Amino acid sequence: MHRSIPSLAAAATLVLVSASLFGILALLLKNGHTIGWDKPILVHLEHRVPFASDLVWPAAAIGPAIGVIAVLVLVQRQRHLYAGLWILAIGGALLLDPFFKHLVGRPPLRPVSTGFSFPSGSAMVLVAALIALGATSRIARRPPIVIAAIVVALTQGAILVSTQWHYPSDVVGGWLLSIAWTAWVVCVVLCLSSRSAKGRLADRLESSGGTTDSGV
Repeated sequence: MHRSIPSLAAAATLVLVSASLFGILALLLKNGHTIGWDKPILVHLEHRVPFASDLVWPAAAIGPAIGVIAVLVLVQRQRHLYAGLWILAIGGALLLDPFFKHLVGRPPLRPVSTGFSFPSGSAMVLVAALIALGATSRIARRPPIVIAAIVVALTQGAILVSTQWHYPSDVVGGWLLSIAWTAWVVCVVLCLSSRSAKGRLADRLESSGGTTDSGV
């Protein structure tokens, strides 16, 4: 099969590892601890990304934009299971963002900002879209997609930190939570896809009198 969602074991491993790391980071911040690597990264990136102030809004919007385009294309091609994966991945990221922001309660980096900053919702949605893209793409296309996804996510993160929209740990937290959530969605879709395939096989066996032999 030229198109295949990654294995269930790999997706489940991503869920456990990324959720554990996110939980540790969230607990540290909720209990008032500072993240040691936040300050040096902030100092290094502050106002050093070219045109960052002009790119911050496009950087925040790129994840939802990719998601909308992908869902429309998949629905038009009648790939409804994959479209559902995209909707769950990005929709879940959008819902989890405010929940964990209020749960952790980290004040924003800039005094003029309102609300809470951890985790970064923009980073969450983008990573959800990038993982969904890789998971629903042909196997041969995944290596370049992974490389491009890393570059895009790092670039967005650098823009968000350079403009002081977020602490670096906000961005990393968004990545981790998004990986955990989207990998869980992939696990669900894998299970549904497997059950659907078994159902189709059973139907073929029944219609052919208990054998899949086509007579060739």
